Amino acid sequence: MGKKKRSSQSLRSQRRSKRVEEIIETAREAGIKWLSVFAFSTENWERPKEEVDAIMSLLVEYINKKVPYLVERDIRLRFMGRIEQLPEMIKNSVEEGEKATQHCKSMDFVVALNYSGKTELIDAFNKALKEEKEIKEEKT
Repeated sequence: MGKKKRSSQSLRSQRRSKRVEEIIETAREAGIKWLSVFAFSTENWERPKEEVDAIMSLLVEYINKKVPYLVERDIRLRFMGRIEQLPEMIKNSVEEGEKATQHCKSMDFVVALNYSGKTELIDAFNKALKEEKEIKEEKT
């Protein structure tokens, strides 16, 4: 990846990071208790390897930098998706971020990593089949 492209990507990532902070603050002020963002879908694996590697590095950096910000605001960090399939460096950051914020109570900030609606349904069906549970439609 060229130096100019990396610099441009880094600037976009910084802007996104700032935007996420603004969204968190707005949600907190509005009394929202759960906020979810989608950071990396299963489809992102189809991108060029250099781009995926850059995204993974940015995710680790973002998680590590934001934990003190979240703790200071009493926000619990959670992750959803197929975390077990992510590179070790991401899994370690995810685990450390969740552990460092597990005591926080004012809001739950959920980050979807290696996630898609399709995989969520497949995982739910497989879990139900494994547990031999019948899937029923809930009446609302």
